[in-house]
Amino acid sequence: YDIEMEYYENGGDAVAELRWSSASQAKEIIPQTQLYPGELPPPTVAFDLVSSSDDESVTPASLSVSLSEPSVSTVYVDYAVTGGTATGGGVDYTLAAGTLTFDPYDVSETIDISIVDDGLVESDETIEVTLSNPTGATLGANTVHTYTILDNDTAGVPETLFFDDFESGSFAAGGWTTSGSADVSTSADYNGIYGARLRGTSSITKALSTVGYTDIHVTFWRRTQGLDSGEYLYCEWSNDGGQSWYLLGSTRSTSFYHEDFTCPSGANNNANFRFRYRLNASSTREYGYVDDVEIIGTP
Repeated sequence: YDIEMEYYENGGDAVAELRWSSASQAKEIIPQTQLYPGELPPPTVAFDLVSSSDDESVTPASLSVSLSEPSVSTVYVDYAVTGGTATGGGVDYTLAAGTLTFDPYDVSETIDISIVDDGLVESDETIEVTLSNPTGATLGANTVHTYTILDNDTAGVPETLFFDDFESGSFAAGGWTTSGSADVSTSADYNGIYGARLRGTSSITKALSTVGYTDIHVTFWRRTQGLDSGEYLYCEWSNDGGQSWYLLGSTRSTSFYHEDFTCPSGANNNANFRFRYRLNASSTREYGYVDDVEIIGTP
């Protein structure tokens, strides 16, 4: 019959002896010729945890992988990203597919993910990493680990980038440029004494840098007077210093109304941002009125 002896030498110069004896033989160490190595089952390799998370400012994110027991032989296991909502390639993180190596008697290694602290306000995002193709071991229970990048950015507080209630009595104080018959008038006010008045075919334009700001809003009060069919007071914006213009809104209403237009993303972080009010009336006795103009952006 077979007698099996299992032992583990961890570098401490331990000695294990197996002796035998019988009625006709004194006790002695069993001769080497009577011993042969037994075959132990290979260890399993798996993640220590199935999930973990940390702030996106923490890098690298280290995922622990362990063997169930030491091995006298080198163990290898492949790993790769197999899913998740985060974007690799240096956008949210960097992790190339690779192979973990466990040297003899080594039982723990880590997969290190380089995390990008991107400064964007966004939802928490995940990275799914999977172990496969072990050599010298079999896969254990935890072959997939999901790491969650916890966003650490908060939305900025909106700020007023520009405001003009025209109470100075002129366009110059607000840095407006004008064309056609536009003036600051006491008949154009919604609040206070003065407001901007456009007559006939005319416009007023404001240049404003939005560098460092997003979510650009244009708010103001407006009304018209005496416009014919097809004539409007327009609010427009430009992302190229006034070479091209895009419509935010138009009106023929004769009652004051408060507008709040959100500009498209091209207005964000733009040194060449412009906005204007334009009237396409056929007579200088037809009017568009604007007051309390405010541009708001979020840092």
